[in-house]
Amino acid sequence: MLKILVAENHHVIRHGIRELLGGRSDWQIVAEARTGRQALELARQTHPDVAVLGLSLPELAGVETIRQIRAEEPETEFCVFSMHEDEAFVADAIAAGARAYVLKSEPGTRLVDAVDALSRREPFFSPRVAGLVLSALVQAHASGGRAYAGPLTSREYEVAQLLVEGLGSRVIARRLGITPKTVDTHRAAIMRKLGVSSMADLVLYAIRHRLVEP
Repeated sequence: MLKILVAENHHVIRHGIRELLGGRSDWQIVAEARTGRQALELARQTHPDVAVLGLSLPELAGVETIRQIRAEEPETEFCVFSMHEDEAFVADAIAAGARAYVLKSEPGTRLVDAVDALSRREPFFSPRVAGLVLSALVQAHASGGRAYAGPLTSREYEVAQLLVEGLGSRVIARRLGITPKTVDTHRAAIMRKLGVSSMADLVLYAIRHRLVEP
């Protein structure tokens, strides 16, 4: 039985993915997540064979979610299901560990084909994405295979995303299981490393690095 985790912010799209993938008797959707952080926790609990996820996840961006799940669950294969048809998005996804990428604007059967390929440990890129893959691989190689080439640590990326989403130090502390003082320490380090002095500058950085959508 192939165990599948689905992570997607929009309920209607999650439902559609469930309908597409639920028709196979040898496939089981073991968990559904709305946020990247939920996906990470559920992956720890269910150890999925395949994770299907969008890139614009709240709390923990899709690419960073892939990177963190992959670090803890190295046997999990990742399929990005995204509206973003852009070389940079494909590059980031591949660098993080995704081996399949399907556009939401394409026929749903492509997603089924992608999961089927991953179940055999084979990569899959839909026809409209395939032309971008070579450039994406070159870009991923140039960045050393990291999801982000910037100077922040994984924890700092998490804090930065939550700050940009408008959460205060106490709320972030509860989300991440740390103290508000630690959040403030991370905030100071983020500002220093990025050379920014305001939340407006931090938002611009977050958009450029796809921590949030513009």
